[in-house]
Amino acid sequence: MKTKPTFHFLRPNSGLLALLFLLISGYFNSVSATHAAGSDIKYRCLGGLMYEIEVTFYRDCGGVSEPSTITVNCKSVSGNHNLNITASKVAGSTNGQEITVPCVTSNTTCNGGSTTGVRKWVYRATVTLPSARADWVFSYNVCCRNCTITTINNPCASNSTLYVEATLNNLTAPCNSSPTFSNIPIAFVCIGQNFNYNHGVLDPDGDSLVYSLITPKTTSTSNVTFLAPANVNNPIASSTPFTINATTGDLNFTPSQLQIGIMAILVREYRNNQLIGSVIRDMQVYTQACTNNLPTLGGINGTSNFTINACPGQQICFTVQSADLDTAQIISLTTNNGIPNATYTISGGSRPTLTFCWTPTLADISLRPKTFTITVRDNSCPTNGIQTFSYSIYVPGPNFTFSSTNVNCNGTSTGSAS
Repeated sequence: MKTKPTFHFLRPNSGLLALLFLLISGYFNSVSATHAAGSDIKYRCLGGLMYEIEVTFYRDCGGVSEPSTITVNCKSVSGNHNLNITASKVAGSTNGQEITVPCVTSNTTCNGGSTTGVRKWVYRATVTLPSARADWVFSYNVCCRNCTITTINNPCASNSTLYVEATLNNLTAPCNSSPTFSNIPIAFVCIGQNFNYNHGVLDPDGDSLVYSLITPKTTSTSNVTFLAPANVNNPIASSTPFTINATTGDLNFTPSQLQIGIMAILVREYRNNQLIGSVIRDMQVYTQACTNNLPTLGGINGTSNFTINACPGQQICFTVQSADLDTAQIISLTTNNGIPNATYTISGGSRPTLTFCWTPTLADISLRPKTFTITVRDNSCPTNGIQTFSYSIYVPGPNFTFSSTNVNCNGTSTGSAS
């Protein structure tokens, strides 16, 4: 004879239920608190020891709202200084502006759609430093990174903060201003297509810049943990070598799988061969399967060269042509105007050309190039295809030798194009 099964019901334990509720609500609060898609920090000398600190924060519209204010730490170990300042949102219509601009038939999460959307927020504060020091660090961190990141361990854990910093040596370089980023740090890239990107870094003092990849940071002393095979030098899976040009900052890779990855770029600033400052930028990369062909840019005057020599006092002009295999699409060009006192003329049409003209002076003579960037964008749906390329002009003195386009300065001829 079959016996009836006996069911035992446990009386709810109020303490256990309360703990379970806290764990569940904590998990969902952690998920809903994620929104950090990128950030950077910079400073500008206002005179003497007074500096304007500016933090740019890129918020995933699928997460919580941006902070109303942020706290920037200003620290010098040698001077035993450690102070916090409050930075507020910059007033203006461009603050909170969406930087992901899809085609007109597609809405992002910033406007009720499903496509990833990102907004840019800028915060500023003014500080008067107590003294000039060689080791000032201006830093800021925000919680939390996006849960959708696939290349690091526990991306949206409560300790998965996004940390960026800028350093200043105002003993060696009084009233120095930091390098700044002119191009956005969010990239949507296509699997199987070679991709070129440049942050468009500008330095207001004309100092020499050196670029490198570092592990993204969670605090001043801790980093994210990459999930193998991702690492600091290969943050995105690529079928070609993942490279960064230390001189121009160009990033180049060919995505080979679906990922949402992060990377951090350190830009060091040198004057008279002495390190006087640095900035860190944290950025996010989305790889995706595409039917669209990315638009591209050619080299200088239709060649494969992206560098050229110029003589002080002599005007140099060249053109850069856009291209796209998708013949029905319309291309647009923008430039960061990275070289002051130059002209940048963009033609009309579906495949525009940029004409660059510049007359360098004796003050422009340097072993390092002057660089500007051009961003090329198509009108593909639902997401535009975008790439950014850099173009560099060397201004050699009479005793300098470069491997670049032929030039004769003061009777001294330089090498051939490379």
